[in-house]
Amino acid sequence: MPSSRPLPFLRIVADDLSGAADCAASFADARRPIPVHLHGLPQGPCWALDTDTRAMDETSAVAETRRLFGQLAAGAAPQLVYKKIDSTLRGHVGAELAAALAAAPQFAAALVAPAFPQQGRTLDGGKVVVHGRPGSDLVALLEAAGLKTALLRPAATGELLPSIAAALASGARAIVMDAASDGELALVADALLQPSAPRLLAAGSAGLARALAAQDAREPAVDTPAPGAVMTVVGSFSPASAAQAAQVEQGGDALVLRLTAAQWTGERHAALREDAVAAARAALLQGRHVLFAVAGEVVQPFTRSLVQGIAAATAPLVPQTTACVLTGGDTARAMFDVLGIACLQVTGELEPGISAGLAASQVSRRFILKAGGFGDALALQRVIRRFGANPGARAPS
Repeated sequence: MPSSRPLPFLRIVADDLSGAADCAASFADARRPIPVHLHGLPQGPCWALDTDTRAMDETSAVAETRRLFGQLAAGAAPQLVYKKIDSTLRGHVGAELAAALAAAPQFAAALVAPAFPQQGRTLDGGKVVVHGRPGSDLVALLEAAGLKTALLRPAATGELLPSIAAALASGARAIVMDAASDGELALVADALLQPSAPRLLAAGSAGLARALAAQDAREPAVDTPAPGAVMTVVGSFSPASAAQAAQVEQGGDALVLRLTAAQWTGERHAALREDAVAAARAALLQGRHVLFAVAGEVVQPFTRSLVQGIAAATAPLVPQTTACVLTGGDTARAMFDVLGIACLQVTGELEPGISAGLAASQVSRRFILKAGGFGDALALQRVIRRFGANPGARAPS
């Protein structure tokens, strides 16, 4: 059960938008939505900020992180500062943590726990494991960034805090926590929030954020979407997103429209984009759901310009929707930039890894954000069906 330790002050700093929303959703409740900002240093007791640094080169990402944490250090000390990092260590994890610690000397070290067991991401021996497959070495990554690192495994709080103290006494600036279960993350969260704990910069995925939020005294939000037409934009190129889009198409849950990367961005394909958008508009006006995706293979460096092209083409359809589902942090960021959305009030999550919120400039329109690699093959289908099934849609198999 959650303890009675409320978190009146909370700062979440994330390197991409879906991650910021995902962590904010962990702390949102029926009384307190968490605003996720896209620009500047927010004000207020509880907020999340997408710095968008994952999409930057490392030099720019370090400079932005140093600037932001320097501003945080100059203000009043919040109860919890959370540096959201990717559970598979995408982005500039080591460099940004080193920059944050250098700019904010109030932190004795960073406690780093990227595991998200509910999404099949764990940490064993300092190495990421994704659905049983070995991944990146977090300890090596942090040490390459110049951070002396200690590796711990969660134990009872009474044992974990002395281990943390010993790591700090040895000069560690990054304390890496192995974790393979939600129970182990709960032990880490409990230690972080103990009154006797040293001042640490918490760094992790939505897994640790959920564990910290479970320590908070909250009233979980109940999300009951109103029925209506949904537009889904799949700008992520992960295998999980591809499988989810295929399941939506197979189930007849939406009109699925796919264009190649060149067709989404090339000037000579403008007429083809216009035809796809016109077909989608007609479907939405009939109350049908629509899903946009990319056909064919995508060269990874092309990603950002591609999602910007998709957002530019599809954003005019948002007023015809009840909800807009955005898969991938880059996709969400591109769509919000086109729509002029600077802040999303995150109200909760539909399921782990899928957050929901409202934007002041898009009254009564719900935005749903999902990290590209999160969820099983039926995840998008479940989300869409919350708003009513298309006529003839088949039940999930």
